[in-house]
Amino acid sequence: MRTAVEPGAPGSPPRRPPPRSLLVTAAIGAVALVLVGVAWALASPIGASPDDDFHLATIWCAAGDADTCRRTGESVEEGVERVRVLPMLGPSIACYAFRAEVSAGCQAAVERDRGLVDGRADDRLYPGGFHRAMSVLVSSHLGRSVLGMRMASWLLAVALLVAACLLAGPDLRRAFTLAALTTLVPLGVFLFASNNPSGLATAGVAAYWCAACAYASGIGESRRRTGALVALLVAAAVVALASRYDAGLYLAVASAAAWVASGGYVEGRRRRSSLVLALGVAGPVFALSGTQSQRALGELSDADRPLGLVLFENALELPRLVLGSLGTFGLGWLDTPMPALTSVLMILVFGGAVVTGLGSSSRAKWLALGIVAGALVAVPTLALALDRYLVGEHIQPRYLLPLLPVLVGTALAAPAGRPSVQLRRGQVAAIGAAVVVAHAAALHANIRRYVTGVDVDGLDLGADVEWWWGVGPGPLATWLLGSVAFGVAAACALVLTRLPAGTGAQARISAGAP
Repeated sequence: MRTAVEPGAPGSPPRRPPPRSLLVTAAIGAVALVLVGVAWALASPIGASPDDDFHLATIWCAAGDADTCRRTGESVEEGVERVRVLPMLGPSIACYAFRAEVSAGCQAAVERDRGLVDGRADDRLYPGGFHRAMSVLVSSHLGRSVLGMRMASWLLAVALLVAACLLAGPDLRRAFTLAALTTLVPLGVFLFASNNPSGLATAGVAAYWCAACAYASGIGESRRRTGALVALLVAAAVVALASRYDAGLYLAVASAAAWVASGGYVEGRRRRSSLVLALGVAGPVFALSGTQSQRALGELSDADRPLGLVLFENALELPRLVLGSLGTFGLGWLDTPMPALTSVLMILVFGGAVVTGLGSSSRAKWLALGIVAGALVAVPTLALALDRYLVGEHIQPRYLLPLLPVLVGTALAAPAGRPSVQLRRGQVAAIGAAVVVAHAAALHANIRRYVTGVDVDGLDLGADVEWWWGVGPGPLATWLLGSVAFGVAAACALVLTRLPAGTGAQARISAGAP
């Protein structure tokens, strides 16, 4: 076994502080990430994220203000309660949904309505942690409350991902950064800055996988770093499980992949990796205890389709669903089409990252990849087959998004005892440039859809504006701000992935593996 001693341990050279240039780069990157979140929070009107009327009504009901939400105790369907809410929290809030040519300007008529209307809220369909946490930000000003919740979701999601990067060793940090860049545009960043719990579920699962790999491999030798990894493991799991019940299944997949790839089965690491396995086992138990999973398994559609036909047709279309978060499906209520520039570039960098990762392989990596890829195929196939649904019905790409960073990260990460995947600077620069362009195109398309509707073309988002917020920069300035800030954040992240061991990251420990 060859071991790299962690700086600060007995017998090791003294820890050197990171150069001032790296601290400046990190600070610039942090500010840029906040600005990206601001841009995406402003890029959509109230009600624009999937099932937003349901989630917003649930949040306001959790706040306990009878003037804005009154519970009836009547069931609309399993896990959904009929409530009486303000018009801007009811179904009419998404007056533009499924009509891409209609701008969010139609909300002006909804704002003039008075009294309470019928709405829908959660009744144990979701774990409830996300909704209760966001209810703290409820105020008398609906718009400011929604923007505050979006920024809170964004900051928490980014904090989990950044913490995972900082606690990872150099090889794992590079793999995780590239995995995030190649899988979280456009749907991931959209959900992070939304009122939908799927964003935090995605960030929680991704950060958990990275922390699990670092912890199970025995990298964190000092008590302080080990404690930080354990804290991140638990925090990421809690955030994911508090957001969605099905996150428990994905935590189990991430646990298994991390345990195998990091050599958790190797003598001397089994005791440490037992925490990862325990959390992995607890995930499915939690998932199956929720109404969300039970309803998904028990619900039958009205479609009278032969099972063989469903399996065949879905096999042909499944890649479009699995990769839907990269732009093959729309954002919002799936009615905001993404430009081909976004989907093509993201699929290219995603596929390129996975194929590149296969260049450095072992039996452990192949098994870990098989676990994640198998789940990405089996979960939607089974769910669609049970209800006789076809791709595009019932199952959305956001349900599968949590596993995409895990898949790419597993492909790029160095298995125990093996050299890491090395990308040339030109390759990394090409990936970064492609993602930055894809992100800019996606942000522009999303703002355009709500400002004027998709029936208006052109670069200038500030012309013929039919809807926008009463605060903050205008639509064109928001797009420019978000696009430039994302480019700066991506550049800073790629620079920081070149940090050597001893500047705030762990030293890498290698051990024999099959």
